[in-house]
Amino acid sequence: MTRRNNRRVSVETERARLLQQPIEVLVERILRLESSQPIAPARPKKKSHRPFDWSSYTTRPVALRLAYNGAKYRGLAIQPNVDDTIEGQLRIALEKAHLVRSRNDIPRFSRCGRTDKGVSALENVVALDLRAPSDDSCLPIDYQAVLNRVLPPDIYCTGYAFVDDDFHARHHCLGRTYQYLFFADGMDIEAMQVAANKFVGTHDFRNFCRMSVVSCHNFVRTIDGVRVGPVDEHADHIDAGRSNAAHPYDRMMALTVNARCFLYNQIRCMMAILLLVGRRLESPSIVDELLDVERYPRKPQYELAPEHPLILTRCVFDEKMANFRSSSSLLTHRDLQFHLHAQWRIPRMQAAVRHVFWRHAMSIANAYCRDEEDDDDDENNGLHRVIQCEEVPRGRHGSRPRRHNQERLDERLRLAQSNHQRSLFYENPLL
Repeated sequence: MTRRNNRRVSVETERARLLQQPIEVLVERILRLESSQPIAPARPKKKSHRPFDWSSYTTRPVALRLAYNGAKYRGLAIQPNVDDTIEGQLRIALEKAHLVRSRNDIPRFSRCGRTDKGVSALENVVALDLRAPSDDSCLPIDYQAVLNRVLPPDIYCTGYAFVDDDFHARHHCLGRTYQYLFFADGMDIEAMQVAANKFVGTHDFRNFCRMSVVSCHNFVRTIDGVRVGPVDEHADHIDAGRSNAAHPYDRMMALTVNARCFLYNQIRCMMAILLLVGRRLESPSIVDELLDVERYPRKPQYELAPEHPLILTRCVFDEKMANFRSSSSLLTHRDLQFHLHAQWRIPRMQAAVRHVFWRHAMSIANAYCRDEEDDDDDENNGLHRVIQCEEVPRGRHGSRPRRHNQERLDERLRLAQSNHQRSLFYENPLL
């Protein structure tokens, strides 16, 4: 009974509402109902994007300090028809934030360290002209906060500096520091440090780089310092929260190299030789042999060290030329901390799961080794036998003079010159 009364009340309410409407509206509704045409809903109006007004702004040279994880990028420098580079993503973000007029035409763009594919950086620097208020009384733009809103999650700005018009990020850099991470993994760290000390000083590093006579003719560089040791003083406490302590072979080590400038793939070539020394496949004297370009003018062919563990950790500038500042917003720094912490936790959880499987496999291997040798009381002996590096005799590996060697520098120059003359002939056969 109550439901019927409610229905009657709703019908009467609808009838009273219809009687209050104009006759034209009622007629139009009746015609639409008779023709069985549904009433189309009103479409939302599209927002019209007004073009950015550059009339109240000017440009000024700014140096940006960038940090990025280069694992999924094809290096720093932009490449034609490719956007998955650090510079390509930076240009897209700059155009999206209206800090530049066009990402394809940025005046006075320069880079400090041109990192290769897969290489990361903590303090790389680029310099360019960015939008700035034309009135000095206006507040300056917080470039760090603006860019971090539009950059990809693995690229972020950590600071910026107002520089002079003639500032160049590469030429005005006073020093660069690289770190190459690796596991202890039974390495002879002392021998690696002895070999690394031989790099310090001014040498011809043509046997420790990817030689390109087209872009470089001087292979003399000065190394200020080299250190082989733990990543930092907190390296021993990284796994303190886990119930199972990490094996000493899993201890993270780093090669740290300081210099003003480097050759193409120089750090990876140096690390490749040091890894051979650490695995006892070569003696530390191999560095002296390869640095003697008169005795060994041909670079031996050895496998290049992987690119992903390499990090550009620092670029040094004179504070009078580039005095970097950070964002004045506390929220910007907290967002960056939370963002990086979240990125760190995800792969760490995946690594913890893999670590459980690894420990399980090692326990099976230890049990197997104990069954094979009942008199062995060391519970980690089987683990050592599985993962330690064997001491390979020098003859099996092949000494340096017996390896295949690349062309000498003068041979490469003659080959490059003949190729250049051949290309000129094909372009204009009448010459």
